[in-house]
Amino acid sequence: MTVELVAVNVGGQCWALPLDCVERVVGMVAVAPLPGSPAGVRGAINVAGEVVPVLDLDVRIGRPERDRGAGARLVLARTQTRRVALPVDEVVGVIAVDASAVAPPVENVPAPMAGTAALDGGVLAIYDVDAFLTAADEDALTAALTGAER
Repeated sequence: MTVELVAVNVGGQCWALPLDCVERVVGMVAVAPLPGSPAGVRGAINVAGEVVPVLDLDVRIGRPERDRGAGARLVLARTQTRRVALPVDEVVGVIAVDASAVAPPVENVPAPMAGTAALDGGVLAIYDVDAFLTAADEDALTAALTGAER
């Protein structure tokens, strides 16, 4: 059995997202501020009339927010509660990993991880978009989004 992942580069580190949560990849666009949003939320974008929060992995794990440049991409993904956009420096592609190569997440890592996958070139961290925000963060984000839609 294999697990399909979308491999991305964020700040020089290779990450992956489960393919089944990724909707599509688009070019970077201007991100509007989202007052009242929790830490790790860079702002919001408009996707076909829907206000979509932009979750920034750099900010979430304590690195400073940075401009990714013109070649950056936004991965549109679906969590259990909402659509989100994740800025990445590069989309490497879709990879298939044997399920037996996937291990539980490393403990004491500030990033929201679903697990790791052992590859020939090293270990790939699998990002958990559902664990990005706490329940309190979700409530604050919902309130901020509600205010932005007015």
